Order: sequence, then structure tokens, then C-alpha cells
Amino acid sequence: MRRALKTSVAMQEYTIDAGSSIVVRGNSAVLRCIVPSFVKDFIKVTSWLQDGNFNIFPSRDGDGKLHMLPTGELVVVNAGTADSYSTYQCRVTHRLSGEARESTGVARISVSEAHGITPPRFSERTLSIEARRDELVVLPCFAEGDPPPDYRWEFGGSPVPEDEQRYTSGGLLIIPRARPHDSGRYTCTASNPAGNSRLDVSLLVSWPLSARVSPALLTAGLGQPAQMTCTTTGHPVTMVMWMKNGQSLSSLRGGMSGEVFHLASVSREDQGMYQCFVKNEKDMAQGTAELRLGGELGLNSVLSRIWGTWLKGRWSCGLEVSWDEPVFYQEHGGHGSRDGGAAAWR
Repeated sequence: MRRALKTSVAMQEYTIDAGSSIVVRGNSAVLRCIVPSFVKDFIKVTSWLQDGNFNIFPSRDGDGKLHMLPTGELVVVNAGTADSYSTYQCRVTHRLSGEARESTGVARISVSEAHGITPPRFSERTLSIEARRDELVVLPCFAEGDPPPDYRWEFGGSPVPEDEQRYTSGGLLIIPRARPHDSGRYTCTASNPAGNSRLDVSLLVSWPLSARVSPALLTAGLGQPAQMTCTTTGHPVTMVMWMKNGQSLSSLRGGMSGEVFHLASVSREDQGMYQCFVKNEKDMAQGTAELRLGGELGLNSVLSRIWGTWLKGRWSCGLEVSWDEPVFYQEHGGHGSRDGGAAAWR
């Protein structure tokens, strides 16, 4: 019901607009596609159109002047008077319907002159960016100041080392193939002779979740201990939950410690199907296993002797088994007997 309602809302009619930017000469202008909140989760900005005929697509480094980020923003580097004459439209695709649209309005850049030396200033203090494993990630850092500021990136309190895995370009920190270990808080500091300012960027790199329970089939005797392990992959993992036959194990006996479920003494009620669920805010996976009872009726099922004899024109057969706990059994056709730790049937 909730999924159907969400899909119904997402398929409502909507319009897209492009937001203009006012920037001090020499700084970078950032243009954003304006999407209604009720459909935002289903819209992907695919490109920008300059002056109605020049397409700009997401890229790692841009062309030195225009750079569309994977998150949809368009950056116009070192904005000057010539940039104020261009118009910009964004293009989007609806993830469910596949429909493509252009913004109804156009964005423009207004370039103003600086009035004396001013320290760097960010339009926002924090950013949160999510990406999937192996995707291109570009973390933006654009402050306005005069003179235009320089930028420095830190991760975990230390300068970000520049190599093939992470490097900077102007105010951008570029991660060509994001990994879960790239997740965390990054700090960008913008500085010029008038002062400095800081921006915190939180990055979460997700990886599809999976879960596998081992052993997949566990046979345990009555009164014996049993243990199952749930091996998970993916990122982030915010919860691991065990269930038995669809019922949460938090209300059943047994001990849980994250990915391990342990039974100190197996009883008949413990047999059944077990599920391990691993989840985060956007993904969920499960693994399953079955617990079966071994040694039915408490017997060890150790065959001691089978014999057969010919008596008066018919075969007489018998067997003996032993067990390590008291049992009850029913006679069928012949007679049963018990002698200490053994039972015989003829």
C-alpha cells in the first residue's frame, strides 16, 4: 500500500525550473535545477543546455570553464561579463516513467563587482552527498570572496593525499571510483588574504547488501548446542536481525550477538527455518537456513546387530540399537523390551 501510494505521488504532473546565480567577478557560479519536493527522489538531472544548442554532460574534470557535477549542478568557473549573456536550461529524466524534460525557465548569471577585499563566504555550511560503489564522486567547495579564494581539503583531520584515487581541481575534490572506505566527513577550507571559511561535506558510499547464513542446513541433537552465523556484505549495515519462521527471535529463546545466533540446548520447538535480515535506510537483504533435529526419539541410531533366521517356513528378523537417554516406544506386531541402554525388537 505504501509503495503504491509513493508511486502514485511520484507520477503526478510536475514542472522543472532552473535557478539563476549572482556572483562576484572571478568566482565560480553554481546553477541548480529546481525540482518539486514530492518528485525529487525520482528525478535525475542528466545534462544542461547552454544557449539552446550546446549540451553539457556530467564529467570528471569539465572543460576548464563549464563543469556539470554528477549531483546535477552546473559550475561556471571564473565568471565574467561574457557569461552573463548566456542562458542555461537543465534536462531531467524520470526514473520510473523514463520521460525526459527540460526546465520551463532559463537560468542566467549576474556578475557583480567586488567592493573592497572580502573574506570567503559559503552559501551553506554543510553538505551531504550519497553515491554507490564505483561511481564518480565530485565534492563541491565554492566560496565567494575577493580576491577569489584558494581551497584546501581535509579528511579525518589530515590533508587529503592526491593520487589516482582522489585529487583536487579548483574547489572540487574528485573521487573517480568511490569505495565504502571513502565514506566520512570531509572539510574544505577556503582562504584569501581577508580570512577563511570552512565547509563540511558528509559522503556516504553505499554498496548493495547481501546476507548468507551458514550452515544452510544444520542438524542438531536434542539437548545439544547449535550455532548459525550470518555473513554480510555491503555498506552501510545499520541493523542485523534474526527471525524464525517469520517471527522475531527477540521474543524467543536463544542468544544473539550481531551476526551470530546461538542455542545452548536444542529443543523440539527450535526446529524450523531461520532468517537473517541485514538492512539500512535504502536496502535490505536476507539469508536463510534450516535447523533439523537429529536422533529422533533421543536415539543414537547406532545399529548394533541385524539378524534373520528361517523358522518354520518364515523369516524372523530383528535389530538392536542403543541410546544415551531414556526413550518410549510402541510395539508393532512383535514385542519390545529394554535392558539398560538397549532396546530389541523381534
